[in-house]
Amino acid sequence: MIARNVSPLVVAALLLAGCTTGQVGVTPPVSNSGGAPPGTLQLAVGTATMAQSNGTPFVGLNVVTTFRQSNGEPATVANTPTLSGPANFSANAPTQTPNSIYGLTPQTVQNAGNLYTRSKQLGQYQQQVEGSYFGSLVGAFGYGFAPDNIVGQAPNLTLFVGPANPLGNCLGIVPIDEIPTYGDFAGQQPAFNAIRYIALDLPVFSNGCPNGGANGGHNIQPFQYFGGPPAWPATQGNGIPTGFLGYPLGFTDFITAPVAGTYKLSGAYPSNANATTYSNVTASAVLPASSVSKPLPVFPQPNLRIQADGSGYVDVNVPAGVTEAVVIASTTRCDFGVLTQQSLPRQQYAIVTRHTGFQSLYLSSNLGPPDSSGNPLHTFCNAADKAQYGTTSAQYDLTAVGFDYPAYEASYPQSTTGTPAITNGDGHTGQADLTAANPQVQVSYPLQ
Repeated sequence: MIARNVSPLVVAALLLAGCTTGQVGVTPPVSNSGGAPPGTLQLAVGTATMAQSNGTPFVGLNVVTTFRQSNGEPATVANTPTLSGPANFSANAPTQTPNSIYGLTPQTVQNAGNLYTRSKQLGQYQQQVEGSYFGSLVGAFGYGFAPDNIVGQAPNLTLFVGPANPLGNCLGIVPIDEIPTYGDFAGQQPAFNAIRYIALDLPVFSNGCPNGGANGGHNIQPFQYFGGPPAWPATQGNGIPTGFLGYPLGFTDFITAPVAGTYKLSGAYPSNANATTYSNVTASAVLPASSVSKPLPVFPQPNLRIQADGSGYVDVNVPAGVTEAVVIASTTRCDFGVLTQQSLPRQQYAIVTRHTGFQSLYLSSNLGPPDSSGNPLHTFCNAADKAQYGTTSAQYDLTAVGFDYPAYEASYPQSTTGTPAITNGDGHTGQADLTAANPQVQVSYPLQ
């Protein structure tokens, strides 16, 4: 069993490199007492060009971080990040912490008790909880920001707590199960009550914060990005935990305007076994005005052409300035018709291309996980799946992201070093710019 406070990034590293304790999922003992940090924290910033459904791009901020031991494994199983920037960065942040986006330590959450109940009261934790844009379960891990305790059904749902909230009725980016024993805040436990490894919905603030309203006042579709076959190893079956959805792409884009200047990331991590004291590790990065004035072009929405044998072609037009792009498709399992006991997660597929311009990329027909007989499922469902499994409907999600830095090379399992290259230039100085297509989600397609 994998401990419930182990992040998807920790799991990926453990699966690849093995646990230093010899037991997968056992939290390493805490021995740091204010001395050297348990690993190296890296930070890169850049622009994030996000395609909106209305056809106009929004340019936000991209943040890339790694917090790893020298062998590439994540440095901690829990930490609380604070991202601060130059004046006018995150202009909608609460006034008590200007120019920053921050979270709550698990100790604060424990003191606060049920955050949902407290947030509806004008108590001592009201202002502090409302001001948290990262919930206590979000940390900086082996490759990017991610929840480190995945029991809830949604990783970063925007919670609205009534007109008394000074931030436009927005609690922040918090897991729906901030304290897992409380279920989903309405007294309901998750329908599939098992560990799942879920990424943040991106871009951050796309669910309503900090600008208020649906999608933060923007026409940007929230999306969870996972790497899968053929670019990454299989994400289900073949010894991989059932709930492991895919490998992190490492980027976190924010719906907040990029501001030229120096950014600082601070991570508070427990320095004793019962998490009553904390140490901090910091990293900084510079976003120059030249980068802000020349973001990457918008990434056009890709097109999927599903073939009768279960394969598919993805037509993409990779913008100029992109050095590598990742095309992502996720689909419902093709044996869905026989899955009566539990709803298994969608399959994640990804292709990496290092060419710009128009191209057709191919997903072969049998990239899916094994069925109950050990036979690989079709990548996209077809008439044979309807006959064999009784599957009558199928859906896919589709999107693409372009980078001007080695995003794929820094991801697991491609990189298991302590300080992978995460910027353009020499990999450690420079920027990390991206451009993201507007995702297509829950698109139904016929079983042909």
